[in-house]
Amino acid sequence: ALHPLPRRCPPRLAGPRMARGGRQRSAAGSFEVARWCTLERADMAVCAAASGPGRPGRSLDKASTTSHGPAAPRRLLPPPRQALWLPLVCLAAALSGAFVRAAAAAEAAEAPTPDEREEANVSGGLDFLECEGPGFDPAWGEFKRRLSGRPIVRGAKIGDELANLAANLLDGVESRDLGTAVAAFGARLRGHKDVEETLLDGFCLFGAVAAYAAVAVHLDTGLGPDQASGLEPTAKSSIARALLLLAKKQINDFMESTGWPIRSLDLVAMLEGEDAAAVRALDESFRLPCHLSLGCRGTLLRAEEAVSPPEHPLAASWPREVAAVGMHTTSTMEAVSALRDAVAEAWGRGGAGVSPFNVRFAGHPCPSHSGSEHHCQMRCDLLGACGPDADASDPLADFIAGAVDVARFEERESYSLAEARAALRWVPGRLASIAKADLVLCTFPTVLCVLLHELFPMLPLLFVAIANPLFAAPGCTRREDTTVRECETDEAREYLRALRSMLSDPMKPVRGVAAYSVTAALVGYQAGVALPLAGKAGRYLPASASWRLERPTEVLVARSRFLETAFGPHFRTLFAELSELYHLPIRCVLQQDEGAYLSYDELSAFRAVVILPQDLGLHKFTEHYAMAMPIWVPAKVWAYRLQMLIPWGMVSYSGTWHPTVDDGDDHTPPPGDPARLRAPSEDWPQSGSPQLAHPPFYNAQTVPYPLTKVAYWYEFSEFIAYPGVQSFASMPALLSGLAGADLFQISGEMRRFRAELWRTTRAVYAAAASDLAAVAAEAQRRAEAEAEHRGSEA
Repeated sequence: ALHPLPRRCPPRLAGPRMARGGRQRSAAGSFEVARWCTLERADMAVCAAASGPGRPGRSLDKASTTSHGPAAPRRLLPPPRQALWLPLVCLAAALSGAFVRAAAAAEAAEAPTPDEREEANVSGGLDFLECEGPGFDPAWGEFKRRLSGRPIVRGAKIGDELANLAANLLDGVESRDLGTAVAAFGARLRGHKDVEETLLDGFCLFGAVAAYAAVAVHLDTGLGPDQASGLEPTAKSSIARALLLLAKKQINDFMESTGWPIRSLDLVAMLEGEDAAAVRALDESFRLPCHLSLGCRGTLLRAEEAVSPPEHPLAASWPREVAAVGMHTTSTMEAVSALRDAVAEAWGRGGAGVSPFNVRFAGHPCPSHSGSEHHCQMRCDLLGACGPDADASDPLADFIAGAVDVARFEERESYSLAEARAALRWVPGRLASIAKADLVLCTFPTVLCVLLHELFPMLPLLFVAIANPLFAAPGCTRREDTTVRECETDEAREYLRALRSMLSDPMKPVRGVAAYSVTAALVGYQAGVALPLAGKAGRYLPASASWRLERPTEVLVARSRFLETAFGPHFRTLFAELSELYHLPIRCVLQQDEGAYLSYDELSAFRAVVILPQDLGLHKFTEHYAMAMPIWVPAKVWAYRLQMLIPWGMVSYSGTWHPTVDDGDDHTPPPGDPARLRAPSEDWPQSGSPQLAHPPFYNAQTVPYPLTKVAYWYEFSEFIAYPGVQSFASMPALLSGLAGADLFQISGEMRRFRAELWRTTRAVYAAAASDLAAVAAEAQRRAEAEAEHRGSEA
C-alpha cells in the first residue's frame, strides 16, 4: 500500500456490463477503458493520503471529494505516531477493500445517467493535458486534487485558501511568455512531442484555465457593473484570460478529456450572464411541438387521412414523368426516392422493385473544387449523369452557375429577382423537358422552385424544404464582420412573399414538405407557412448498403470540413495517443485520407462511424443511419464550440417575408431568463402565436459565442432527434464507447426507428402527392369542360 499509485491503469477485457437504461452489454470482442482502476485504488486511498505531501492528487477520501465547500486540510500525524498507526491504517483499508468495491458498484448501478462532466472523468490521461509527470510543478496536482468534486461554476464556494493557491500558480504562469507557451501547447496538440521538454517546459495550460476560473468565481459577487453578467471587472477579466488560453475559437479546448473540473461552457455562461445549468438541462426541458418533431404521431395520422390515389380523369399511372430539380445530388435523391416509394406503397402502385414513374434530372452541377470531387462521382452513380457532357445538356446549368459558384458550392454576390426571372425566360426551349413533365419535384435553391412555378403556374410542383430557403436568394449580401448573410432587403422580401404565396394558396398546384425540423422552422419564420415534417429515409441507397462489420478494428471518421481546420490535427493526435495509452485495438480511418470517393458498400464495412456535424442536418448522417451503422457524434457542449470554426449554414441567413416591426423596445428576454430557452408553441407560426425565442440567425464570430442562441437552435438538429445515435463529451468517452458498446444493440435500435419513421415519411409524401393529383384532376376536368363547351359553340 505504500508503493506509489500508478498514474495510469492498464485496460483489460471487459466483462458483461450494464448500458444506460439497464440493458446488459455483451463482452464478446469488446475492450473497455479501465474504469475499474479507481475502484481498485479505493482500498489504497487512506494509505495514499497518509503517504505525505509528495504524492498529490489521488485521494478518494470523502473530505477531498465533497462538493460542499473546500476540502479540510490534511493533518498528518507526527513521524513517530505516524509510523505506529500507518500499518494499522493500511491493514484496515485493505480489509475494507471488498466493502468499498461493493459500495462503489452499488452506487454505480443506482446512479442516474452521467452528465457530460462525469462522463469525461475517465481514469488515465496524457501528461501534458493533466499536468502530471516530470517537468510539472507538483503544486498543479495539489490544486487539481483540491478542486476535485468541486465544479467551477458561478455560485460555487471557492475559499480564500484555494483562491490564494490559484493566484500563486498564476503568478508563475504570467511570468512566462504566454504567447510562446500557448503556441507550444498547440504544437503538442498537433502531435509534435519534441516541444514537451523544450518550449512547453511544464506549462500547465488547462491548470491555468482552471486557476483563472477559480479566481473569477471567488471574486464574483453578482453585483458587478456589467449589465449582462453582473460580474466584477476583475472577475470578468479572469474569465476572459481563461478563454484566451484556449486559443482562437477555442481550438485548444479539450478539457472534457481531462480530470480538470472546469468547462468552457460555464465560462461563456458567466460572461453572458446565462444559466449554464438550464442549458445543460435542455434534454429534459425543451420539447418541440408536434409539427416540428420527427415522427410525431399527429403528423402521421393527419397525413394518412389525406392519402388518396389519382382519380378520373387522371390516369391511374399519374405521374408518369417527374422532373427532379435541384443542386445537390443526395438532396434530390432523398426526395425522389421518398416520393417514389411512398406513391408505390400508399397508392398500391406496381410490385416490388418497380418504379412508378420516370425521372428526368435537372440542375445538378459537378463542382471542381479539390475537396468536392466526390460529388461528381456520386452524381454519376446515383443520377447516371457522368462526364462533362452531363453539364452541357443540363437545362438549368447556366441559371445555377449564375447564382452559385458551382466550383465550391458557394453563393455569388447579390442579384435581383428581376434578373433571375429574365435568366430563366431567356432559355424557354431548354426547359421543354420540365414543362412536359406531369410533376416537378424541387429541392434547392428554393428561388429556382419559385421561378419555375411562375413560369409554369399550372404544372404540379412538390417543394421539399431540405435547405435554407434563403440560400442563393436574391437581395442577399455577406459582410466581412459577420457570418450572417443579410437578406433584410426589399428584393429578398419580395422573393419570400412569392414563396409564401406559392405554398399557402390551396388552389395552386403546389405542395410542400419539410425534410428537417430546422427547415420546417425556417419556412415558418421566413414565409409564415407550416409545412408537414416528413424526415429523411435514405431510400436511394442500394439494397446491399447495410452495416456488415467487415473491418471490426477500424472506425471511420466521415468526411468533414472540421478536419481541414486547426481542430483536425488536434482530434487526430488525441485519438491516436489515447488509443495507444489505453492499448485499444482500434484504428481511426479518415474518409478524406481513403480517397476521393467511397462506395456505400465500402462505407458499411467499418466498425462504426464518427460524424462531426458542420450543420444542423447532413445527408451523410442519413446514409449511415439508413445502413444501421453505429454513429458517434460530439455531445452538445462540443457542438456549441465547433460551430465557431464552421458556422451552421442553416442559421446563417437573416430575413423574413414581413417587415420587422421596430417599436423601439427590445422584446428579447434578459440573460438568464428561462424564456430564452422556451420551445416554440404548438400553434406557431400561425398569426398571433408567440414568436420564436431566437430568430434563426446569429453571428458565430462573436467572442464568446452566443450560448443560448446556439443551444436553442441545436435542439432543432437531427443529431439529437434520431434514437440510437451515440454522443461523446470527451475523447476518452469516445474511445470507451467505440471499444465497449454493444454495437448490435445500437444497430437494432436504429433499424427499428427507421422502420417506424418511414410510416410518417411515406404518409407525408403520399398525402402531398394525393393533394397534387386532386388539383391536377380538377384542372383537367375544367379544361375538358371548356373544350367541350367550345366544341358545342362551334
